Order: sequence, then structure tokens, then C-alpha cells
Amino acid sequence: MKVFSPLPTVMDEGRYAVTKNEAEKYMFKKEINMGDPIGLFSSAACYARIEMTIRQETKEDINEVYVLHEVAFGQPQEANIVDKLRNNCEGLLSLVATENGKIVGHILFSPAEIEGPFGAIKGVGLASMAVLPSMQRHGIETQLINKGIEIEKN
Repeated sequence: MKVFSPLPTVMDEGRYAVTKNEAEKYMFKKEINMGDPIGLFSSAACYARIEMTIRQETKEDINEVYVLHEVAFGQPQEANIVDKLRNNCEGLLSLVATENGKIVGHILFSPAEIEGPFGAIKGVGLASMAVLPSMQRHGIETQLINKGIEIEKN
């Protein structure tokens, strides 16, 4: 699945900017307030895009996903939780977001069951989600969650 997400500035990493009309062709867009005191840019906005793929995690991704969680959270605890769930729980859904072959995001859903007065309710829990700090707040998190929910519904 290919998705597009906004960047915070029009100059990031040599990617290109497009006009508001052109950006409306893409799935995701974000206005960028350029700090213009008279609002020249705030309504017209500047747009950019990242092309990204969301796919199932493979065994080859495990080390890169571990490092991603360490970097995103600044500590290894979340990465360890993901590893423990991966090793001890069946029925996991583990997705990665990649850009140019590099993993920039990860999400893990695990089976969950809640006992209540009317019986058990089965569902999934979101274990841990991580996105590279430089890529956070670009919509990758939302796209990972939505893709996971879409897969779990089917």
C-alpha cells in the first residue's frame, strides 16, 4: 500500500513542495504556517509529500525495528516489550512503514480478551508504536493505526 504524508517544511531533505491545488490530489496534506504576519502563506499553505509503503514485518526487519523503538523512545524498554510479545504471543499483527527501503515506523497489535459480566470480549491491543523522531507528526502514526485496524477487521 502506498500512502502520502505531509512534511513540516517545504525544504526538508531535498523533497519538493507543491501548491495547495496540487496537494489536494494527494491523500494527506498539512498547512504549514510560515510565520507570515499578514497571513499570506497561512491560507495558501505550502505542501510536500513523502512516498511510503506499509507492509507486514519480516524476520529481516526485527533488528531495525528494535533500534527504531530505542531511538523513538530514548530507551530500550519499549523495544524489549515488542521482542517479548513477538516471542511469547501468537496472533500478532506487526506492520512497518518504509521509505526508500528504510523502516521509519512500526506498530504491533496483539490479541486481547476482556472478561466481563456477559462473557469475554475478544479484540486486539496496540502494544507499541514507534516512528523515527525526524518523521513524527507527519501522519505516519495515523496511517499505521488505520492500516492495522483495516487488516484486523478482515
